[in-house]
Amino acid sequence: MGRWFDFRAYGLVAVAMFSGCTGRGKVQVSSDIRLDHVGDPDSADSAGTRMCVTPAGAIYVVWQDDRDASSGVWLNSSADGGITWRSDDVRVNHGDGRVFEPDVGCSDQGVFVVWEDDRDSVIENHNIYYNRSWDGGDTWLDADVLVEDDPQGASMSLGARVVADGVKVYITWFEAFRGGYDIIATASHDGEAFYPQVRLDSGAPGAAYSAWPQIRSDGAGHVYVVWEDSRDGNSDIYFAASYDDGFTFEPDVRVDGGDQPGQFNSFSPRFDADGSRIYVVWSDDRNGDKRDILMNWSPNRGVTWQPNAVRVDSDAVGFHESRYPDVIVRDGTAYFAWEDARTGAGYDIYFRTAMDSAFGAPEVRLDTDAEGANNSLMPRVAVDGSQVAVLWQERRYDSESLGYNDLYYNFSTDGGTSFERDDLRLDNMTPGRSFKVDVEVALRGGDVLASWTDGRSGTADVYFHRLALGDEGEFILVDAPRSE
Repeated sequence: MGRWFDFRAYGLVAVAMFSGCTGRGKVQVSSDIRLDHVGDPDSADSAGTRMCVTPAGAIYVVWQDDRDASSGVWLNSSADGGITWRSDDVRVNHGDGRVFEPDVGCSDQGVFVVWEDDRDSVIENHNIYYNRSWDGGDTWLDADVLVEDDPQGASMSLGARVVADGVKVYITWFEAFRGGYDIIATASHDGEAFYPQVRLDSGAPGAAYSAWPQIRSDGAGHVYVVWEDSRDGNSDIYFAASYDDGFTFEPDVRVDGGDQPGQFNSFSPRFDADGSRIYVVWSDDRNGDKRDILMNWSPNRGVTWQPNAVRVDSDAVGFHESRYPDVIVRDGTAYFAWEDARTGAGYDIYFRTAMDSAFGAPEVRLDTDAEGANNSLMPRVAVDGSQVAVLWQERRYDSESLGYNDLYYNFSTDGGTSFERDDLRLDNMTPGRSFKVDVEVALRGGDVLASWTDGRSGTADVYFHRLALGDEGEFILVDAPRSE
């Protein structure tokens, strides 16, 4: 099922995994591709990796790092689906402030980056800044764009997210300008000038904690935002929609129905939209001491929702911990994955599909080591036609419980009806030797595309791996250097 990779095809130097080899034999090196060209891998930390793939197959990966003692947002890109990459990554931001938590949106017309930046504040508050490129990242606006109404950095703004449709750009974040955190959105129809920002949460301004928004757009002028909101006590899940390209938004609505507002905690929402259908999924503690996975859906672009949320996991209600779900929607079907502790002390990865409120085949466990024996965490779902891939962080080789993990995936070629008997390793290094976080995944043309932040070199670096669906990450055999 595996294959050998020719590392020369990537246009990059592969990362050596074993040292001290002499003579003219073979040495194993990793086929994972390092994207942050800092020089000495130990000279800077790279973090906050985010990835975007265009319809035409261009890939953009952004992150923050502190090379040269300067805080920057950096980007690397591939124009051919991850086969070759820039030999030098590109700095995006122009300011001299510290940067945090970048995000990237892309289209076949451009690449668009947002981040938190403390350049304007004497007390180190963060503002939301933006820049864009029309030529694949070669050139950028001469000056970064402040997209919010706080030029002095008087309050904290966090969690910026961006999506793009052609040259149109939509951004959301949460800010404390009015006291507690509110949800804010703005839009640009030319990639440069932005509309006045709009507040989306309709509780009293600054009176509650509204946070961690996510944003989607459908290419037809509809923009959707989902977030956590504590206006009534505990956290609920709220949704707001724009039907005029992000210029105005309809009143927000609560989507985690079935209990009283603020009675229990609903949190960690993920959502996706396709056509007129929107699905939101989250972790919820309404059923007992342990959290369950709940979802709601709209058939009409968010105009109406089901009155009661629907439970996705089907083990004993509220008896086992289920958390951190993900969802992708394609052709009216929602594909869910989550981590679940129903079978032991550790977490396993479970998967299920739904169309409207009707679930497909029974949920299935995707990690194939002993049930509940280890921690399989933070699944991410990718779908391309009838192909489905779920990637997660796997700790089965973390024998010393240091928090080290590897990347594993399982896949389906029949729309999620059946999966492989054995899960597959994606990353390529000695198992259980480093942490891997900020994992992003896409599926395109039969290839799995993944990026992440990796600690294998002692500090954090940014890596990427591309493999054919059904293959595993493998070491490459290359000639060892001649001994002196």
